[in-house]
Amino acid sequence: MKSVFINLDRDIARRADIEQSFAAANPRNWTLERFPAVDIKYVTEHAIPGRITPAEKGCFLSHKHIMMQNAHQTESFFITEDDAVFSPNTHRIIEDLLQKIEGAAEWDLLFTDIGIPAISVMVDVLNMTQNLFKKGSIELVNLAQLGSFFGSTAYVINHKSIPKILKLMGDDPLDLPYDLFLRSMIYKGMINAYVTVPFITTVSDGGLSSSIQATEHAKTDLVWNLFRKMVWLNGGDFDPTEVLNKLLGDLDPRSRQYGALWAIMCDPSFKPK
Repeated sequence: MKSVFINLDRDIARRADIEQSFAAANPRNWTLERFPAVDIKYVTEHAIPGRITPAEKGCFLSHKHIMMQNAHQTESFFITEDDAVFSPNTHRIIEDLLQKIEGAAEWDLLFTDIGIPAISVMVDVLNMTQNLFKKGSIELVNLAQLGSFFGSTAYVINHKSIPKILKLMGDDPLDLPYDLFLRSMIYKGMINAYVTVPFITTVSDGGLSSSIQATEHAKTDLVWNLFRKMVWLNGGDFDPTEVLNKLLGDLDPRSRQYGALWAIMCDPSFKPK
């Protein structure tokens, strides 16, 4: 299967990281291609209209241009941003899931990782993940039914769906970041999308703070991305203790108490009724 990753020319370290992660996964019959990301200079020179930031416009157009370049693909392929991390089992699982879903359901996008901004949805995903870990299985969850989510770090696109998604993108001003545009189309039932649970990719340590997001949201991005790294397929190998201890140091006493309650409820020994 073909994989394409989006990478700005200046982000040499990110390119090296994702290429190393892909090589370490050692996927058979998979290829990895770099797509030079649309940068702020392009956005400015072409006077791309819309309310989102120039960096967000570049991200949106990068995904769009990949689809345009692959509009005549005869097979589905994998699109990632350059902060994606692969498991040794990522590619095998994707192949197995595509065989499972093909012909069984209509699908346009298959996400292998998402961000979750709501505590209630985090709890749902954690419970699903813990149960599936016990069974040793991977499930597909319909994103229209999951609840709030964000992110376009890694997903498989059905080659048959490219014309439809490009038509939905149109030539309108870019007023929503790419991932939120996809989310709006998914919620409206115009794009059929699923996510793997547990997640079978995650974000890199460098991806814990996105280069696109404003610095005022640094703590928010950090918390959300920590959760992504904790619940993915290889989350047991990730130790967030040091980072979490720094974050916990800023909490007021009541917030710590609520956190303790939720921690107890998330423990596998807790039995809901």
